[in-house]
Amino acid sequence: MYTLQAIFLFSFGFFLNACKGAACPLGRYSVNCSKQCHCRVGPCDKVTGACANGGCTDGWKGIACNETCPIGSYSVNCSKQCHCRVGICDGVTGACANGVCKDGWKGKACNETCPIESYSVNCSKQCHCRVGICDGVTGACGNGVCKDGWKGIACNETCPVGSYSVNCSKQCHCRVGACDRVTGACGNMVCKDGWKGIACNETCPLDSYSVNCSKQCHCRVDPCDKVTGACGNGVCKDGWKGIACNETCPIGSYSVNCSKQCHCRVGICESVTGACANGVCKDGWKGKACNEICSTGSYSVNCSKQCHCRVGPCDGVTGACDIGVCKDGRKGLACNETCPVGSYSVNCSKQCHCRVGPCDGVTGSCGNMVCKDGWKGIACNETCPIGSYSVNCSKQCHCRVGPCDKVMGACGNRECKDGWKGIACNENCPLGSYSINCSKQCHCHLGPCDGVTGACGNGDCKDGWKGISCKETGESISTTKHQQVQSEAYMSISVKAYNALFAATTSVSSVLGVVVVAVIVLSVVYIRKRRRHHKFTGGTPANSESSPQNVYDDLLTSRNPSNYDCLQMPTPVAQGCTYNVEYANVTLTNGVNNIYV
Repeated sequence: MYTLQAIFLFSFGFFLNACKGAACPLGRYSVNCSKQCHCRVGPCDKVTGACANGGCTDGWKGIACNETCPIGSYSVNCSKQCHCRVGICDGVTGACANGVCKDGWKGKACNETCPIESYSVNCSKQCHCRVGICDGVTGACGNGVCKDGWKGIACNETCPVGSYSVNCSKQCHCRVGACDRVTGACGNMVCKDGWKGIACNETCPLDSYSVNCSKQCHCRVDPCDKVTGACGNGVCKDGWKGIACNETCPIGSYSVNCSKQCHCRVGICESVTGACANGVCKDGWKGKACNEICSTGSYSVNCSKQCHCRVGPCDGVTGACDIGVCKDGRKGLACNETCPVGSYSVNCSKQCHCRVGPCDGVTGSCGNMVCKDGWKGIACNETCPIGSYSVNCSKQCHCRVGPCDKVMGACGNRECKDGWKGIACNENCPLGSYSINCSKQCHCHLGPCDGVTGACGNGDCKDGWKGISCKETGESISTTKHQQVQSEAYMSISVKAYNALFAATTSVSSVLGVVVVAVIVLSVVYIRKRRRHHKFTGGTPANSESSPQNVYDDLLTSRNPSNYDCLQMPTPVAQGCTYNVEYANVTLTNGVNNIYV
């Protein structure tokens, strides 16, 4: 243990002491024992001061143990370190004079290093390194990483409100107060608007916002504001409205921001499509979302009813027309009632008079174009003009004053115009009559007289008559009886022939009538020639019955048709009509003309 030098000095001192013969007291050595030595055990060498066992008392060092411990050391041979902040420590105990150790040390002798998580004077400060110890002086962590909830060089600064974890690197969003610095948990478990999770560090997912993301927002595009719920472009999803798009559409609306209207008869419509639950729209609306106004001409539930307004649409609920005017052929509040039989046009305001069935609602025309008696025109709404009556005014009447009855043709005062007779005054006066209701007689030599004036066509009256209408009697007969007989016979034959011709011409379609007329004409020609022959030859009849006088008497005294020869021919003249003409009798019976000569 001892160096050669120490051994040498010790031996040399021992030798000198022995020479002197006197020993220094304990703890002293050298000349006259003038020096101190501080040996731990026993005296020191009287010459050199070296301690025998080489051990100095605490606080001393050196060969003679006479050197005080330098600053920062104490104990045996100053073998221990002390870390006083100011000054030296006690050489024996190591205690610092003011009891203050250097940073990183603690203990009575300030020779104990700071434990983990402490540093500085007397290890009075805390450090919170994630791994290992911190620097005793600065508190700095070896890898610069603090424990959760701490930050700073010495990791001794707590995380500010709103942060936690390693070096306070994470954010927490508690509604009130700080979160746990380690876990981030909020004390009342209530996060700020827009945050959720244990540490309130998870942003609200799409469609949510507010405290703990507890409220829903329904933005059409992008997420909503996490605090207010407001959508970035202010546009909500279909079926939602409001700042946060969290208000459902009220009844009667749907789509983006509830901007569209739906009109369901019962309940609300589907918020996205607008479809009504039962598919039934309010009056006046149609379509999947019941948002289409009834088209012109329809109204009521789902526009299921028809209206027929003349101008514009009808009211979607009642069907009423704006100006109250229906299309032709329609009437009623909603103009959905067809015109009743006998009416047509706007609001069925015009009358038609069809013989059978209704008329066309627009034009008033009758289906078979046949009007009731007394009416004519396309719509059968024109009364027959004066002088006509019956179906389509197809028949003529000849009333003296005013129109005739439109159905029967009867004249109001029963007086016909000159030359006409009958209920409807549509029958020509028979031969030999004229004037009002054929009440006057005319005596034309040939043919009928004028129905109004009674004038004869050739101005030739029968013998014994004169005047325009041959109704004035003349002077006594001046011709001989023979001439008279010849004239009357000739007249009789002529009238008969004329009547036969008149009857035959009324049936132009009858060939037989034409043949009969031809036969009669030939017969007349033959008789005239024969009588002329008798006149110019002076022939005398065989007996008195064939004398001119007898013929004349027979013609004047006998009017019985049974004594005459009868000629028959078919004719369409109405049955039961009898024409009485002087010297001739024509009776129409069962559609056959009987001409008696």
